[in-house]
Amino acid sequence: MHQSVRKVHILCAVLALFALGSISSPHIGADESQSAARAAEDENAFPKPEYGRDLPMAFAQGMAANLAIWGYDYMIMQPYARVSPTTWKNNIEEGPEWDNSDFFTNQILHPYHGSMYYTGARAYGFSYWESLAFAELGSYIWEYYAERDTPAINDLIVTAVGGAAFGEAGYRIAIAFSDSNTAGGARGFFREFAAWVVNPMYMLNKWVFGEPFAERNKLPRTHLDFIVRGGLNYTHDDDERFSDFPHAYLGALIRYGSPWDSGSLYGPYDYFSVKVDGEVDYVNPSWDIFADAILCGFKLYIGKQARAVLGLYQQFDYLENLVYKLASNGAGPGFDLRLPFGERSSVELNSYFYGMILGVMDSRYSHWEIDNYDTKGTGWSYKAGLKYLCEGYFSLSLNYFYYRMWVLDGADWTNTVHIFTSTLEAYTAPDTSIGLELRYYQRWSDAGYDNAWAWSLKTYIAYKL
Repeated sequence: MHQSVRKVHILCAVLALFALGSISSPHIGADESQSAARAAEDENAFPKPEYGRDLPMAFAQGMAANLAIWGYDYMIMQPYARVSPTTWKNNIEEGPEWDNSDFFTNQILHPYHGSMYYTGARAYGFSYWESLAFAELGSYIWEYYAERDTPAINDLIVTAVGGAAFGEAGYRIAIAFSDSNTAGGARGFFREFAAWVVNPMYMLNKWVFGEPFAERNKLPRTHLDFIVRGGLNYTHDDDERFSDFPHAYLGALIRYGSPWDSGSLYGPYDYFSVKVDGEVDYVNPSWDIFADAILCGFKLYIGKQARAVLGLYQQFDYLENLVYKLASNGAGPGFDLRLPFGERSSVELNSYFYGMILGVMDSRYSHWEIDNYDTKGTGWSYKAGLKYLCEGYFSLSLNYFYYRMWVLDGADWTNTVHIFTSTLEAYTAPDTSIGLELRYYQRWSDAGYDNAWAWSLKTYIAYKL
């Protein structure tokens, strides 16, 4: 118990350091860009002067989310929902411990739940950093008072940090997709549907309170690409216990804002990208989720055309297939660089280094050898990407991700993961493209049996909605 409490204190300290990223950075740029940035900041100001922060409503939103989910669990007779003053007392006295629930539940559903706490505050006048505190508070109340199980260290962290990532991205996407000026027809329907999926809390408030709610959350119109894609994915591992054959998959790519706009200063999630792929296979589900977002940064002007943004970025990575599982949350410094060549061609380079607030790894090797659950810990990651774009014709991307994790709960002590990805995409029409993606995955652990070498090949068709 004492070791678990000490570990959670350490991780909470790391979380506090993560929050220091709210400190703004100076900017360098042309006068015109500075004026545009100041105008954008005025429009983005939170709380808006005419509305301010609504603390009772923000708190009530998070509590309503907890009550609704707990009430449903109670009605369907879930044992963990049978809480009482006795279970509350036990949870407080026993303190938190590590939780080995289902990988998808812990790393995706918990952040999705946390996004409801976050949005409840964000939609009622609170900033990104302030809303992060609401997400942590909501997670604490759930873990200690809405479940009879011992509170989980990893859930307290992932629900808040992942909830802020899911919440802010979903908040901005929902506003953009549900805008009354969004195109109608099939495209408008799919965007509205996507808005409900990514942020039901915002959409429910908009449905209940109507235009006054939408008006208080109005953001400057920002460019957003919503690309759906589908195709076949083939994952291979040399171990004979794996069956490797192609599976159909569906996915989406969302790009919000741009580091190449007229702005010079950037705040939380002024631009971000989210890539999601999921295999359509009930027996062997597979998910890829990669997301990165600016937290604060400034633009550099290099010569007449080249631009770069230096800043602090939040990262959320999740991979799960029949061979391996990986999840990582964190933040750290990085840059985006764009070098145009002529009218149609450009080279884009990005590089991010971030500290993991919490990383989780798992594989079937662990379960086969020692019946071990997922491995949890902290560490760091480096991500680099290079993209050549010939607009209207094709693009070629190369990406390298490296993760190093020191284990806090699990069978081994150290894990490293290398992921190489190359993607070739050809544009066949203004809104349509076809692509080929090759990925190589390597994991090493000092335990030995978790070592894995695997590769996958995706073919897909993409369409911009």
